[in-house]
Amino acid sequence: MALNEKLITRIEELIAKGGKVLSTEKVNYYQGEAGLPFLEPGILTEWRTQSLSFLADLIGRDHDYYTEFQKRVKESAKTVRAGQGILRAVKEDLSDGSLLKRIRTLVSAEVFSDLLEQAEELQKNGYKDAAAVIIGAVLERHLRTMCDRSKIDLFKQNGNHKAINEMNEDLAKADAYSLFQKKQIIAWADIRNNAAHGKFDAYNGEDVAKFLRDVKDFCNKFS
Repeated sequence: MALNEKLITRIEELIAKGGKVLSTEKVNYYQGEAGLPFLEPGILTEWRTQSLSFLADLIGRDHDYYTEFQKRVKESAKTVRAGQGILRAVKEDLSDGSLLKRIRTLVSAEVFSDLLEQAEELQKNGYKDAAAVIIGAVLERHLRTMCDRSKIDLFKQNGNHKAINEMNEDLAKADAYSLFQKKQIIAWADIRNNAAHGKFDAYNGEDVAKFLRDVKDFCNKFS
């Protein structure tokens, strides 16, 4: 089963469990007078906790779906139905692919950040060549993400992945960024290619430090 299908299945289970919570609704009577209806607290707490945990893992605690669920779902049947509505909205966004695309973007951003931190440590400790290779890999992967977002083919006619300069050319033609940015990427690609092919004298540590800063800024600007 694909990841998206598994996530949708889990949401459906949580929505159904919300229905079980609602089925526990009872009314206390005191001297023949009906009090306020209440839900069985054990299953309510279990469902609320499981739903919040799922949403936190899926989209993070800062997302509107998580904060709305946390704020709205309390002890009453009305709030449980509101929670089910939020879960249905998440399911709809997963079904049309928009939420999964955002999740992939967040994961990619986290991976890129980790790799750039590694590159920074290497560069600071004098390993400019290893750092340049990692920075170049991050740049290449980010350009692939941008091409995918812009529906630009990532492959050449021979079936091989396009190189940095080829993706750069396509993205510039698609107005993803300016011609000035395109020229910058050509210069970055030179450092990356020199590092990958063992031409370590073609650049120095300061070049790599600037390469790192520039690629960080680029990834943040075009995230």
